[in-house]
Amino acid sequence: MIKLAIILACSAVLSLSAADKINIDSVPWTDACYFWSMEGKRLPVFNKNLMGNKLSIGGVKYDRGIAGHTGFSVVYNLSGEALSFSAIVGVDDEAHPRDPKDMNSASVEVQILLDRKMAKRFTVNLGAKGIPIKVDLRGKQQIELRGSYKTGFHKQRIDFANAYFEVKDRKAFLQSAFAWQKNVKAQLFRKVNYPVVPKWKNIKIKKVKYRKWTNAYELSNNKCSLIVVPEYGGRILKFALHNKENILFQGKNPTEKNLYKRGMAINGGGNFSRPQPRNYFGSSDPILAYGQYSIVFPAEGEVVMTSAKSHYFGLQYIYHVKLHSDSAKVSIVTSHKNISSYPHNVGVWSLCRIATSKAAAILMPKETKHPYRKFKLTPALTAFEEEKNSPFDKFTINSKFLAKKRASIEWQNFPVVNKMKVIMKDKTIFTKTFDYKTSTNAYMPEFYPAHFYVCKMFIEVETHGPTKILNPSNAISWREDWTLKKNKGIL
Repeated sequence: MIKLAIILACSAVLSLSAADKINIDSVPWTDACYFWSMEGKRLPVFNKNLMGNKLSIGGVKYDRGIAGHTGFSVVYNLSGEALSFSAIVGVDDEAHPRDPKDMNSASVEVQILLDRKMAKRFTVNLGAKGIPIKVDLRGKQQIELRGSYKTGFHKQRIDFANAYFEVKDRKAFLQSAFAWQKNVKAQLFRKVNYPVVPKWKNIKIKKVKYRKWTNAYELSNNKCSLIVVPEYGGRILKFALHNKENILFQGKNPTEKNLYKRGMAINGGGNFSRPQPRNYFGSSDPILAYGQYSIVFPAEGEVVMTSAKSHYFGLQYIYHVKLHSDSAKVSIVTSHKNISSYPHNVGVWSLCRIATSKAAAILMPKETKHPYRKFKLTPALTAFEEEKNSPFDKFTINSKFLAKKRASIEWQNFPVVNKMKVIMKDKTIFTKTFDYKTSTNAYMPEFYPAHFYVCKMFIEVETHGPTKILNPSNAISWREDWTLKKNKGIL
């Protein structure tokens, strides 16, 4: 028995000593996010801080590592080749000449995700000693290093000093890392050949140029029309009654320079989706948000748009859009498919943006009598008009609200009805109906089914579906129906 113990101990020592150590600056990342800095948007830097000098945490200088600012996210796909990741983590000591003079403290929340699950979360503070970490990566496919916002924004400069991987085989690990980076770029910049339109009997369809996009498709019946743009994130960018204005927010035409950079603020229009749980997914992957989607036409009035594969999120998006032939109604089924090699928790967060300048009011469903969780409202003192004998409360978008410097409200709840409405200035009513069931409450630990966000530019009409652990190749779906009608005084 003693001999066996000695043999096992020796084997462990030999295994550890046989591991190859690779400094982080020698490993190409799979994906990284642009973050704010005094000099503008930047990517993480190696072996120096953001001012170009040595990394410094708690008065200790370091020659090697990776540095950035909050909004920091670096992803490495590992292919099961890594054994561990080690670093000393902290807030960089050096101040920038333009830092606020009265800002004497700062903190950053450090998050380490493994295979889209939170593995470590802790806070580091300016001036404090670095915190050493060692993360077991055996059998893991992905690690993400994050630095998230806490206090003292301008000084939230995060360092992962003396950062390195221990791997089974140096050559195999690096070959895999370079292959992942190449694969991500191929997905991001893929070009789709867009098909000619099919021949339908009752619904008109034509290929059109819409704003800067030459591969858009307009569908219409005798009640309404919509335009889908597969080459811009599979978005619906127009929804309107005949002879009425498009209700959807458009946003500025994005520049190619910024469109495919994760972390850049695009403020795109129309409809799109995000993955949830939110804390498992960072800023939107441009592959899913703005990349080119393929498109097919499975039946009259229907289009299916499919994204490229996001090897950051491990997801692929699919939008199934159906224009009904006899009404101003569109049905949208959003599916998120797990394309990774491991199971992870996935749900659908669906959003559409309506132009605030064209809206008069929003009708928010009242909270159910026995909510799974009480409503959230920001700011808390926002006033609503209670609609008597109606399942809705009303918020009027007036000049008083728009005159505020930072005019915005956000409201979420478990609703008494599965409907949200926006009344346009021309008296058109937009209604979004969604497929929420109370039986899924337990699968919505961080969010609410009904969700409005209102600012000067746009109104986000948002819905949240439940989350589910998806095995590889499985998908979760969420259905919504959009309708437009002329207001006849009945809400």
